[in-house]
Amino acid sequence: MSQSKLPGHCYCGAVRFIIDGEPKGIAHCHCESCRRHSASVVATFASFHLDQVKFTHTKPASYQPGNGVKRSFCGECGSPVSYQSAQFENEIDMYLGIFDHPEDLRPQGHVFYREHIAWLNIDDELPREEGFSKIE
Repeated sequence: MSQSKLPGHCYCGAVRFIIDGEPKGIAHCHCESCRRHSASVVATFASFHLDQVKFTHTKPASYQPGNGVKRSFCGECGSPVSYQSAQFENEIDMYLGIFDHPEDLRPQGHVFYREHIAWLNIDDELPREEGFSKIE
């Protein structure tokens, strides 16, 4: 990855962002919470410092299910945008699928692998953490 500016947007284009700099880490998350929020069997995130992310159009709506978690989404089309945790208050995890060039952002591992869907076989040699671990 050699870009210093990472643009992206939701499905309808209402929520747009530009990120300045490289991610702290990129991981596939297999937890039930992320699966339900993304309606996918696995969610892939890139983690950034909050000050790296600038929303340039409509800001995303958010939902706070509890436990210090905040999940954001587009209020128009419903696309998931990000995940934030009080545990890492200065970070934001952006869903990889909303970047303009997600192919440039390569995952470095799997988190909450103990919760993975049994029939899902991602054939890679990336580290698999049983619970949460910041992949950096």
